[in-house]
Order: sequence, then structure tokens, then C-alpha cells
Amino acid sequence: MVGQEAKFGIESELRVTATNVTQALMEEIKTKKWDQNSPIPPGTASTTLGPESATYDDIDDFNNLPPWNDTTCTDTVNVNNVVFTREVDVCYVNPTTLGDCLGTKTNCTRSGATPTDYKKITVTVRAPATNWDSSVELMTVMTNY
Repeated sequence: MVGQEAKFGIESELRVTATNVTQALMEEIKTKKWDQNSPIPPGTASTTLGPESATYDDIDDFNNLPPWNDTTCTDTVNVNNVVFTREVDVCYVNPTTLGDCLGTKTNCTRSGATPTDYKKITVTVRAPATNWDSSVELMTVMTNY
């Protein structure tokens, strides 16, 4: 019984840590410009989502995280000797259906989307299978206004 209670305590701590890692990355992304060329007139968004350089100067630079063009679409962060996997997906969305990404995603790259003035950001952080084996996901929509 004591062993089971200890396991639940560790899982709770990992859940809180994963939530904090997720929130920290989302807050960092939200501090960036909406588009590489911001401010831009409505309706003139970049057709490319992803990094133009390694400077992280706009929100879609975080799409797929480094190493860019890697088919895993993830990176890792070590917190208290637990390695969490992070994933960021940035996509254009229609203002009437903010939850649905436009275009298709293949090997970490989105294509076929008509740019809109709305980008959905999804940050997912996963704990390893040996430690809780679950994830925390946060989503928000940023607009070019």
C-alpha cells in the first residue's frame, strides 16, 4: 500500500513539472512576433510556417522545434533528471473553426494551407514511459491584429 501511494505522489509531481515545462514554452512563444515581417497588413501572412533562421523571432519559428527538418518533430528538456519530450505545432486556422488546422502535416511539415490571420499553437510535453508515460498539452490562438 505504501509503495502504491509513493507512486501516486511521484506521478503528481511529474504532472506538475510537465505542466510547468509546457506553460514556460508556451509563454516564451507568445512573446514573439506573429510573423517574420510583423507588423503586416491583415491577409498578407507568410505562406511558410517554420523557421527562417535560428533566431526564434516569430511564433511559427517554434514549429517542430530544433533540429528542424527532423522527422521526430521533438526536442527534450531535462528537469530534475527526468527527460521530458517537447513538441510544438503551429498552423493556420480558419477564424470560424479555430480548433482545426488548415492543410496537412507530413513528417513535421505543414502544407496546402491558405494563410489566414490566425495561427494555432499547440505545445505538448511528454514524460518518459518509465516516469508516468503521459503528456500535457496547451493550445492557444494568436492573431495578426
